[in-house]
Amino acid sequence: MISRANFDKLEELVRYLRSEGIRDITFLRLKPKGRAVKEYDATKLTYVRLAF
Repeated sequence: MISRANFDKLEELVRYLRSEGIRDITFLRLKPKGRAVKEYDATKLTYVRLAF
């Protein structure tokens, strides 16, 4: 799950996964469903953040 808490670390994570031989990586965005409803507004990515 991509959220505000881990967005800045995604490049580092991808580099690590590639160094371990993992080539296919899929990230899911946080959706306001189930347990995520309560914290969604505080953790969702903004469009400004996604543009970079």
